[in-house]
Amino acid sequence: MSDNSKWYYTDNTGAQVGPVPTSELKSLISEGRIPASGLAWTEGMDNWQSLNQIPVLQNIVAAPPQAMKTAAPAASENPYKTPSARPNRAVDTSYDYDEYGGIRRLNYFLRVLLLAIVTVAIAVLVFIFFIGENLEKILSPVVILGGLGLLAVYFIVFLYFASQRIRNIGYSSWFLLFIFVPFINSILSIILISL
Repeated sequence: MSDNSKWYYTDNTGAQVGPVPTSELKSLISEGRIPASGLAWTEGMDNWQSLNQIPVLQNIVAAPPQAMKTAAPAASENPYKTPSARPNRAVDTSYDYDEYGGIRRLNYFLRVLLLAIVTVAIAVLVFIFFIGENLEKILSPVVILGGLGLLAVYFIVFLYFASQRIRNIGYSSWFLLFIFVPFINSILSIILISL
């Protein structure tokens, strides 16, 4: 198991999280963000194992978590005084959000929203200028084929955005086949926007 291995682990609530690279898993364990009683699995392992049973992680699990260092106020300083500046908080930059490529949640939402607005605007303009008050033109082959073409273009562009988003989440693009399953496609849409 190399540093390039992708690990799945159980967090403090027992929920499955991952995949994360070996280096990130080690830092999460050393920071105490994964309990010593947690489980982990990577490709090549038969079953989930306790962290202290995995040779790569044993020495980290045995070490106590790093204590947070806080500066004590100077003896002459009033400990109850309101701080004059914001405290220097460490920012966790260890997780690379672009590890899988693709597009992020907000970009996906805005692109799909813009796609829907443009598609509806085109449909309304076509209806106003080409059909107008002559509703008999609605059933003409040109209008029907144009409408089907517009829907096809919308669906292809939507699938492109969805495949980029699902790749960013870390799942296979094959999950997009659930778009064709009623009810599950609604759940998939929520997942694409919320994760």
